[in-house]
Amino acid sequence: MDEQLKTGGHKLPWKDRRGFQQAVFARRLDFYQSVKSRELAFSDLGLPDQLAFARCRKANLAEMLDVLQNYRYFSHMFITSPWNKIYGTDAIRK
Repeated sequence: MDEQLKTGGHKLPWKDRRGFQQAVFARRLDFYQSVKSRELAFSDLGLPDQLAFARCRKANLAEMLDVLQNYRYFSHMFITSPWNKIYGTDAIRK
């Protein structure tokens, strides 16, 4: 999003939700593909998060589901408690 703001782009949630969602999804795919086999990697957002985002926006999920079937995560995960000290809103996170 920072990149779009700096370049005057329109792929922002308040201008082009679909374009924004597609751009974030592409970045999540790139990250997933950048991790080598058997390498451990952490991400605060993953492909399932993008599916949830698209679903909230009432986007067509069929295409995303087809793509996501080819990307599997490790069978174990961890979830942390919300961290109130780092939560906040700003010009980007409304």
